[in-house]
Amino acid sequence: MLNKSFLSDVRKALTINQKFNENNFLVKEIETQSDITLSIIYRFDPEFYFQAKVSKSGDNSIPTQFSPQTTENGELKRVTDLNNSISLWTEQIYKELMIRFYN
Repeated sequence: MLNKSFLSDVRKALTINQKFNENNFLVKEIETQSDITLSIIYRFDPEFYFQAKVSKSGDNSIPTQFSPQTTENGELKRVTDLNNSISLWTEQIYKELMIRFYN
């Protein structure tokens, strides 16, 4: 299970650009024997998701997948990069929503 401080940081990253609030996202943890997957879904359009696998073995690299993409899906090198990646992802969601609204 991910610790409360880590999840609090994730929730802050979701709302840092002030275009969304925490309730706009469903944050789940999916635990297996070897890792914990952090899954974030935009409640109003499940097409927008963010997933990161945090290894229980202490491996610092974190495989990620997300849509809409801000960069290529891949691996973050440190847990501290996760918050920045989530903030960029929410900014991309906002851009996608604005494109849909104006088209």
